[in-house]
Amino acid sequence: MMQTPGKTFLRLVAALEALLAEEQCVVRSGEIEKIRAVQQRTDPVIARLSELQNDPDVPVGEARPRLAALQALHVSSMGMMNARLTEMRATLTALQSARSRLGHLGNAYGQRRTAGQPATAHLSLSA
Repeated sequence: MMQTPGKTFLRLVAALEALLAEEQCVVRSGEIEKIRAVQQRTDPVIARLSELQNDPDVPVGEARPRLAALQALHVSSMGMMNARLTEMRATLTALQSARSRLGHLGNAYGQRRTAGQPATAHLSLSA
């Protein structure tokens, strides 16, 4: 038996609730690599909900509070991900800065010597 568009819509809203709750957990846990996998599962649900919203038999008005809560949850997840991205960029910038300073120190204090090379360099006057 085929579900009505209204029941399908409500079932998909429930599925989206579960997916966005999972997204929130993944973001909070810091498992960044798993976020895209959750979003890939979310995309077709959202696409189908978008298609169904124009059907006159779909209770979009009834689901509006749930959809608004889901949008707020997703915005919250995106805010946490943006904050994490900002932290990661700052860390990367600090690491690059430290690496650059280390490179300058290495240049300032001399190059690596090979075995047998004297500890001090002598100026050669021969052409």
